[in-house]
Amino acid sequence: MIHDDLIRATFEKALTGIQYGRNGQHKALCPFHDDNKTKSFSFNDEGLWKCFGCDKGGGMKQFHLELGIAWNGTASGYTKKPKPKEEAKPIDYSLLKLKAEEWHDNLMRPIFQMNEEERHKSKYSFYVRNLIGKNEQGIFTFPYFDDKGQVIAIKFHKDKDGQCRWYTNGNPDNTCKWYNGWNLSLYKPSERLIIAEGEPDVIKLCKLGFQAISSSAGTTSVPPIIPRLKEWL
Repeated sequence: MIHDDLIRATFEKALTGIQYGRNGQHKALCPFHDDNKTKSFSFNDEGLWKCFGCDKGGGMKQFHLELGIAWNGTASGYTKKPKPKEEAKPIDYSLLKLKAEEWHDNLMRPIFQMNEEERHKSKYSFYVRNLIGKNEQGIFTFPYFDDKGQVIAIKFHKDKDGQCRWYTNGNPDNTCKWYNGWNLSLYKPSERLIIAEGEPDVIKLCKLGFQAISSSAGTTSVPPIIPRLKEWL
């Protein structure tokens, strides 16, 4: 049987002259009568006790009652304090935001340098609002945002091998998720929502005035259904 350390601690707090036995049966001076030498008080790690001098005995409840102290109904009489819950530390996404802005600047700066008025044209609004960019290798980058507007991941468009990969630095959340899902609050459930094949298709459809999202895994996997999306189901 597993010994309860709290039971032993209860006895140790109230008894003196304890002599521990190897078989889990121990002796001590009885606290309930004048027991200075004989150690007539016997107890074990299961909470049972008996004094062969004053003939008192019982379990942990009776032990507490004899001592005149409160008993809370547990085997030992003690209540184990629950471990305090550790608050999750906020994730630092600052590097992802910096990279998204850097690559967005790579894409848009040449366009706006040629004609500053282009910045305000609606055909670029989706690019600007969602920080779409292009990295040093000329591959398009698609930031993913959470509901608070933080960049939590950046996905690359297809590379020369035809693979779409994630940016792996800066504590990203590279799980399967909905692209443009953070903009669903701007959409009307009364109008059709198109689930496109990928990010470029979402951009084209949104530029044409449609409501669209896509899975970050394309057509191979469906992300978890987010609450706002349920309004179209």
